[in-house]
Amino acid sequence: MEKIKKSIIFFTLLSLPFLTTAQIYNAQIEAKIALESKGEFMEITGFATNKTESNASLYYEFSVIKNNPNTSNISNNQQDGRFVLEPSQKSTLSKITINAEDKDRIIILLLIYDTNDNIVGKDRIVLNDLEGDELKENNNLIKETILEKNEISEDATHSGADGVFLKGLVVENTKTKPGRDFYRSYTQRYNNDNINGEKIVEINEAIALGNSTRIEVKVENDVIFQFILNPRSDYIEQMVDLAIKQTSIYFQQLRNNRNYVKKY
Repeated sequence: MEKIKKSIIFFTLLSLPFLTTAQIYNAQIEAKIALESKGEFMEITGFATNKTESNASLYYEFSVIKNNPNTSNISNNQQDGRFVLEPSQKSTLSKITINAEDKDRIIILLLIYDTNDNIVGKDRIVLNDLEGDELKENNNLIKETILEKNEISEDATHSGADGVFLKGLVVENTKTKPGRDFYRSYTQRYNNDNINGEKIVEINEAIALGNSTRIEVKVENDVIFQFILNPRSDYIEQMVDLAIKQTSIYFQQLRNNRNYVKKY
């Protein structure tokens, strides 16, 4: 019965515009689809973000549905699975790669369910939904969006009066090989988790007691995480996990505060 219920909801969401009742979804658990150009291919990634202060046990369905307008053939590449999100955690759910030059109408749909099979998060993108010149303009717009995303701020008070700044940037000021190892691993996780913070993250290494050094993860003037560096690789990876979690919490709280101010 639950499978039938999910199927009805799934195909209804495929056929309807993705604007209705948007305020009901993504409030506590956010579903997000990201497109990234890889030359002749396009990588589609589904993300989930827990905006609450509690653990969430969830289930996702990530689908790429192709509809050939000439043959009416429909194919569905679907991935699904159960997962748990910690408070303020952002997680990569799945990745699907398609041909960037594909002219089929493509619907990308990400649904996230709670333990009662209620949809709590959803995102939907339609590619090649137009014809002729409009289709060409639509494809160009998609490519421009991928290339130009994150260049304009919602709030001009963040980096400059004109509101233009770089998002998702991590810079370093390290002095030792273990410090550089932490920076490289942190940056890789930061990008893989698509944190994409609105402010620049700095990884600084400073002299501590004795011959040791201290790593600081800073956002502007805020030190959001710090620790005494140990050269062991397993220790560094453990610190990367904690630092990434704290970074995700910091930027999520920043967005929540901004949304609260806007509503107020």
